[in-house]
Amino acid sequence: MRSLKMVDGEKGCKPFHRPVLLKEAVDLLAPKKGGIYLDGTAGGGGHSEEILRRIIPTGKLIAIDIDPYAIKILKERLLPYKEYCKIVHGNFASFENYLEGDFFLDGALLDLGVSTEQILSTERGFSFRFHAPLNMRMDCSDSFISAWTVVNTYALEDLVRIFEEYGEERFGRKIAEEIVRRRRRKPIEYADELAEIVAKFYKGRRRIHPATKVFQAIRIEVNGEIENLKVFLGKIPYFIKRNGRIVIISFHSIEDRIVKSQFRAWEYYGWGKRIFGKPITPSPEEISENPRARSAKMRAFEFYGRNG
Repeated sequence: MRSLKMVDGEKGCKPFHRPVLLKEAVDLLAPKKGGIYLDGTAGGGGHSEEILRRIIPTGKLIAIDIDPYAIKILKERLLPYKEYCKIVHGNFASFENYLEGDFFLDGALLDLGVSTEQILSTERGFSFRFHAPLNMRMDCSDSFISAWTVVNTYALEDLVRIFEEYGEERFGRKIAEEIVRRRRRKPIEYADELAEIVAKFYKGRRRIHPATKVFQAIRIEVNGEIENLKVFLGKIPYFIKRNGRIVIISFHSIEDRIVKSQFRAWEYYGWGKRIFGKPITPSPEEISENPRARSAKMRAFEFYGRNG
């Protein structure tokens, strides 16, 4: 198994996150000069920077990320735009706490994917390819549970629920039973150790690693990703101006179904319209350059006007 230090230690090599659907997402958001916009998952700042280029010198961007490392990168990357940008270490589900005064937004963007920096971090344990401690916290505050907590303390039925609901893992129960059996002897400490447990239930070559769905499910549980998305969608209509847009990029079917269902409900209530009936996906060229983009789906909604 390739060591992460070989990746980080290569001369001149630094983990780099390539934003998915960069031009397409910002074009759909349609930022305008003087507008006020929210990037709720700013990450490495790719989408944020492109939004800022289109709204300065009279616009404003609120860039939020829950990852302290991402905030450091954002501050460096967006330094030339500092007077037009407010950078916040926080959860996008609480975005209203970071708005200044009573103003409303002209648009909001969420990119719900995991960044390259997070995957390649030895401290995070997001990747099943490295010998890294089970962590998976986007914010490494001690107030949050870790992947170790989930794997070593959750009851059997809770593990089954997480694997089947969040990971759509067909061997969810068998994997959960094996985890419980193994941890009785000693705690499961490392990402590659957990990946080996999952892999034993799969035979032959596969397009994606057998542990992908289980790691996804645990990450979602650790970071409360589904709940955060639902909370955000419940609030955002009350903070968007007339003709304001929401653009959301998701990377697995659970998120996409939630977004699709909510957009349909808003349209049914007469609050606005979906920009496209079907999601936009990356081009073959983008997937070739960035394989992690292959599962991305982007949806957009425009409000007729409830505020502003």
